[in-house]
Formats: sequence, structure tokens, C-alpha cells
Amino acid sequence: MTIVDVMNQERAALLGESMIKDPIWGQGLLPYAAVTEPSVIARTPTFLRAMHPVTLETLAGRERGMAFVQVCPSLKYRFLWVHADNNDYRQDYVTFLREVHKVHGDLPPQIHVDHLYNRDRAKQMQTPFIRVVLVPQAII
Repeated sequence: MTIVDVMNQERAALLGESMIKDPIWGQGLLPYAAVTEPSVIARTPTFLRAMHPVTLETLAGRERGMAFVQVCPSLKYRFLWVHADNNDYRQDYVTFLREVHKVHGDLPPQIHVDHLYNRDRAKQMQTPFIRVVLVPQAII
């Protein structure tokens, strides 16, 4: 697997999960970008987790309160989540690439680790756990 493969997998997983329709409302829900606590990801949305359960794994060398990995075997994806106070998120993503995706080498400087929700807003909204993904350039 390469860094580009990981970016493509993340994109496909986010889009794919959003296409799974809620049986009551008949429409897909946007995947979570930030949550109050990690267990929310494993429990909700209920209809989605009933069909596609996830596990939460500790990132090698990190406290679960700072970074963890969301794994969904049935949809074949893994995501890194970090705490809004985690300033080492880029290094955590490198660890995620090596340990989870078996991608070795440095993360090129033009590849950015992007929080899917603003860190300051996440703190204000008391949703401090934020999903991060790779993007090919800075988002301004």
C-alpha cells in the first residue's frame, strides 16, 4: 500500500459510509468528523453500527485519550482520530501509516494531515475527538 492508496481508501470509505441509508429516514448520514468521546463512534449511528460494527484500537505508543484507530472490517476501512489538544497528530499519522497500513518512509511535506473539523471549534463544542485524513495539499 502507498500513501496515495491510503488517501483513496479514506475518500472511498467516507463516501461509501455516507451512502448507507438510514432505514427510517431513507437517506444517508454524513460520517462523524468530531465526537464527544470515542465510544460514540462504536455505538452510533445505531442502524449503521448494527450492519457495520467498528472497533477502537489504541495507536501504538500513544494514550487512547490522544489518538486511536477506528476499524470497520465489513467496510474495510481504518481511520485515525486525534484529540483536539494533540499537537503531535502528524507524527501520530506517520505511526498510523506504518503500524496499520504498513506504509514506510517519511510523509512528504506536500501531504497534509487534515482535521475534518476545526480544532478550536471542537473544543468549544465539547467534541474534542476529531477524525484526520491525508490531503494532497494544505486547505486554507
